[in-house]
Amino acid sequence: MVPEAYILVGGLSSRFVGRDKPSARFNGKALVENAVDIESSALPDSRVFIVARDSDQFIGDIGRSGVCRIQDRIRGRGPLGGLFTALANCGSEWLFLFACDLPLMSPEFISAMLPLCDPRYGCVVPRQPDGRLQPLCAFYNVAEVFPVVENLLHRPDGSASMMSAVDALEARIVEPEEITADPWIWSNVNTTEDLAAASEIERKLSGRGEI
Repeated sequence: MVPEAYILVGGLSSRFVGRDKPSARFNGKALVENAVDIESSALPDSRVFIVARDSDQFIGDIGRSGVCRIQDRIRGRGPLGGLFTALANCGSEWLFLFACDLPLMSPEFISAMLPLCDPRYGCVVPRQPDGRLQPLCAFYNVAEVFPVVENLLHRPDGSASMMSAVDALEARIVEPEEITADPWIWSNVNTTEDLAAASEIERKLSGRGEI
């Protein structure tokens, strides 16, 4: 089974001091380019798509051939809208959804989740060591998930979230003890301070220093 891979970059970067977060530099490259590298290493046979909020976000060249760019079909609905766009575009049975602001994610962790994709499940979602689920580094069964997400997006109050989708599905939760991984792979970049902290971890890892 070869899933398609989708990178979400369409957030408003509201906590990132007005900058466009996907283009922020990490380890010598843009966060979006770093995410492409992670996915390409984890799922080397997968087609990779970047999901942006609109055509204005398609700025610059990430330097990777074969990477497609698509834009949100429903604007302003956050990650759930990005998942809907990915589902509507997808040509495989499963897709992998990934946020560009998890710059230290391990390709080996993603690869280890892939065998857990089973038709019995609507999604395969990891639980972080802090107990929270991470639906933005997860696999989704397209046929099962598409109608669920479509219905959620039609809620009149606009309250639907990624966790609403996971809760509505038969989810395969990947517990922390199932796949050995270092805790820093879950470092999430929401602010410039987060980016600096993740960059420092990367610097120490590159120099084989202590974390």
